[in-house]
Amino acid sequence: MKKYYKKQSPTNAPPLTIENDKNDEMQSSSKKGRKQYIETVIVKQSSQARTEYRIRLKATLASVRFLLRQGLPFRSHDESEDSNNMGNFIELLQALANQNEAIKRVVLENAPENLKLTSPKVQKDIVNAAAAKTAQAIIYELGDAPISLLVDECRDISIKEQMAIVIRYVDKWGCVIERFLAIEHVIDTKAQSLKVAIEAVFSKHGLSMSSLRGQGYDRAANMKGEFNGLQRLIQNENSTAFYVHCFAHQLQLTLVAVAKDNKLIAAFFDLVSMVLNVVGGSCKRHDMLQNIQAAKVVDALNSGELESGRGLNQKTSLKRPRDTRWGLHFDTLINLIHRAKLDIQLATYIIDMRTNSNFVEVKGIGGLAQKMVETERDIAYPLIYLLLKLALTLPVATATVERAPRAWYERLTVFLLNNGFKRGSVDKTLFIKEDNHHILISQIYVDDIVFSSTSSKLVDQFSKSMSSEFEMSMVGELTFFLGLQIKQCADGIFISQTKYARKLLEKFGMTSAKQSKTSMSHTIKLSLDLTGKDVDEILYRSLIGSLLYLIASRLNIAYSVGVCARYHSKPKESHIHSVKRIMKYVSGTVDFGIWLSKDTNTTPVGYSDADWAGCTDDRKSTTGGCFFIGNNLVAWHSKKQTSTSLSTAEAEYIAAGSCCSQLLWMKQMLADYGID
Repeated sequence: MKKYYKKQSPTNAPPLTIENDKNDEMQSSSKKGRKQYIETVIVKQSSQARTEYRIRLKATLASVRFLLRQGLPFRSHDESEDSNNMGNFIELLQALANQNEAIKRVVLENAPENLKLTSPKVQKDIVNAAAAKTAQAIIYELGDAPISLLVDECRDISIKEQMAIVIRYVDKWGCVIERFLAIEHVIDTKAQSLKVAIEAVFSKHGLSMSSLRGQGYDRAANMKGEFNGLQRLIQNENSTAFYVHCFAHQLQLTLVAVAKDNKLIAAFFDLVSMVLNVVGGSCKRHDMLQNIQAAKVVDALNSGELESGRGLNQKTSLKRPRDTRWGLHFDTLINLIHRAKLDIQLATYIIDMRTNSNFVEVKGIGGLAQKMVETERDIAYPLIYLLLKLALTLPVATATVERAPRAWYERLTVFLLNNGFKRGSVDKTLFIKEDNHHILISQIYVDDIVFSSTSSKLVDQFSKSMSSEFEMSMVGELTFFLGLQIKQCADGIFISQTKYARKLLEKFGMTSAKQSKTSMSHTIKLSLDLTGKDVDEILYRSLIGSLLYLIASRLNIAYSVGVCARYHSKPKESHIHSVKRIMKYVSGTVDFGIWLSKDTNTTPVGYSDADWAGCTDDRKSTTGGCFFIGNNLVAWHSKKQTSTSLSTAEAEYIAAGSCCSQLLWMKQMLADYGID
């Protein structure tokens, strides 16, 4: 016991006193306080980290959900910080951050470097989770109802065989539902391989092959054999899975084959295709047809021939017939008849052609046109004869006239590229050359070239090289171009349309009219005014067309002109009064223009706004936006939204999306100029 006591109590240990006990108590209390403080700091940091992570996760999920609902791709070829387009996912996340400071503080460059929420792997995990939840919702909706199986396979862009699986069933409300369940990669299209893949999908989602009551597959030539065996393999296990081959597809192919064997039907549809190529191949001809159809619909609505309502009387495009969809042939003919106002003439034209012996031996549309002139049928059926002339004449004009500017542009492009120019990535008529910290910019417009440079030496070299290669004349400093007056000063450039505005006022007799301080009334809103008095449509459209060109330098009338342009198909007195008010405003502001200052920066800035339900006819909103580079206004727009917004937030969101799209385009344009 003595030795044990000595080990535990060294001789050099201080004696136990009351003072030593107090020191021990103070040290213990100090340690306990530090421990509690550290624990408090850790808890606060952990709570803050959790909060920031939730914000990042919610922003990521919102971006993924939006892209999934819209069916948009996530990634881009270049997602680096220097890229002009880092992909829809990153750009959408950046847009959310720009609109919300709480998100901006914790995402992208402000997020921890080891965070993986924006990585492709996490994106795929979230998408897979969304797909799994969607499949669970389908299975829950299905319940224990019997199903039919629909399968088709094709190669994707990566040359892989993919099999799409769709299930068909009747829900608890008695509605027939078809749901896309899965898409599976298959090694080959043999029956056994397809059956194994289907069984794997059924097993994954908790479905049983015994619940199958039907199966249907495409029996086109490229599907023959494989699916015949598949339906037999499934029926061997489940005799109640009745096979129904695609009668509709077989009927399509049969009708096409029979129609091609009949020379008259084949020639007729060849003629229809040629008409569609002639009309649909030109933007101008297509717009003319759209305007004619719009005016016809308005007249029919006013006369009571058509009913108005949601989803009725929508704009339609020219449909092209397809051999695998015979129903499109019928849709093509009906669409063409209604749009081209041929319904009245066709009622008698077809009977006349079939019963008239003069047209029995006609060959080709050229012979048909000649015979119609000989028999004076071109007078009886002017619209049909006009279409024939278009089909005979316009392709020749397209081959000769329209190819000339293209050949000139191609030759000029090759020449500029060979001389060190780079073509713009956004505007293909823009060419840029850089040389020793100097830049030369050349803009092509048909057969005119506008160019500028920071070096007079580059300007001289460009002028000489172009003159030696092409027959060209130098106009000198740019002062007038396409109706725009350009005045170049030491500190900036002033762009206006003063001459054009004065000619416009003279043309419509408004030079001596009383001037107006505003372009539109702030208290009266325009509407269709169905009870109003009609006015001259040609005069009204001419006024609108002239003012639309004036918007190129006058953003202060963009909204007013845009509103008046909505009623060009059936203008009333109230509409033309509003247009004349715009003309009176132009008369008082004829010298207005745009000043572009040299003392500025290159930062693109955009502003957008929307008037919720501003249109009294359909309650649609109007988007407005103006865009600056530094303090210089360079672009603007005022456009009626295509959809009806249910709230001011929705209208503003659509306007902001349009603004972002314009800013991205401007950013790419600046990148072409070498400006980051």
